Amino acid sequence: MVAGVVEPTLHGSFAMAARAWFLVILSLGCSQAPRRQAPFVPPEPVLLQPVKFQEEPKTAFIPVSKTSVDETSVWRDRFAQAFAQMPTYSMQMRRREVVAGAKAKEEVIQATFRQQPHSVHLKWVGEEAKQREVVFVAGQYQNKIHTLLGKGDAPLPFLFGTRFDIDSESPMVKDKSRYRIADAGLGSALKRYEKALAEGRLTVGGKVARPEFPQTIDVVHETIPAGHPLFLKGGKRAWHFGATGLPVLILAVDHTGSEVEYYLHEEIRSPLAVGDDDFNPDKLFKK
Repeated sequence: MVAGVVEPTLHGSFAMAARAWFLVILSLGCSQAPRRQAPFVPPEPVLLQPVKFQEEPKTAFIPVSKTSVDETSVWRDRFAQAFAQMPTYSMQMRRREVVAGAKAKEEVIQATFRQQPHSVHLKWVGEEAKQREVVFVAGQYQNKIHTLLGKGDAPLPFLFGTRFDIDSESPMVKDKSRYRIADAGLGSALKRYEKALAEGRLTVGGKVARPEFPQTIDVVHETIPAGHPLFLKGGKRAWHFGATGLPVLILAVDHTGSEVEYYLHEEIRSPLAVGDDDFNPDKLFKK
C-alpha cells in the first residue's frame, strides 16, 4: 500500500490486474522529478556578420515610386534596423580630425558604448595619446568627462596616469574635438544621416574601392551647405556602408576638398556583457 492513497478492493485475477494497472498509473504520476534549469550565462559578444535586412520602403522623408526604391532611404532603414539591435557595442575606431584649423594626428581608440543611458568608455591603444582613457555617462557623475591622462596629455611625466575631470560642455573640450562626447557613437551618426536625408542632401554613389577594405563598398554622398558650424563654406561627406548595414567609414572634406573628418569603424561587436561598473570612473580609475 502506498501511504496516503486508498486502493480499491477487488477479487480474483481481475483484482490482481486492476491492482497492477493502478500501481503503474500511480508510478507514472509520481516518478518524474522536477527538471533542473541550467544557470543563465550572459552571451559572448560576437563580431557582427552580414545579415539579410527586411527592406520595406518608407515615405517619411522622400517619396518612393512604385518601380524604384531610393537607396538612400534603404541605407537609412538598414542603419536604423541594425543599430536598434545594439543596446551595447564596441569597436576599434581610427580617427583623424581638423580642429580649430589644425590637423590632428591619427588616433586609434578602443570604444565601448551603451545606448541607455548614453555611456562612453574610450581607450587610446595607438601611439598617439597612448593609454589615455575617457569615461562619460549622460546625466551621471556630475555630467563630467572623466579622463585618465595618457602619453602627451601632461606637461610633466609624473602626471602620466593622473585622473582629470572636466565639465562635458567646457570650451576646453570643444577645442580638442569636432564633436561633443554626448554625440559620440553610432546613434548621433544615425541622426546626422537622417537629417541629411530629410533635407534631400544625399545621393547614392554605388560601389567604390577603398584601401581600407579588400572589396568594393557601398557609398552614399552627402552635400553639406555653407553656414554649417563645422563647414562654414560647405563641404562633402561620404558614408561607406558595410554588409551589416552600419557605416564602417565616414569621411568628410571641406570646400577645398581637404580632409577634415575621418572615422573608420572596425571590429564592431554586440551585444556586450557590460553594466554600470564598466562606466563608473570611480571604479575604473581606482588606484
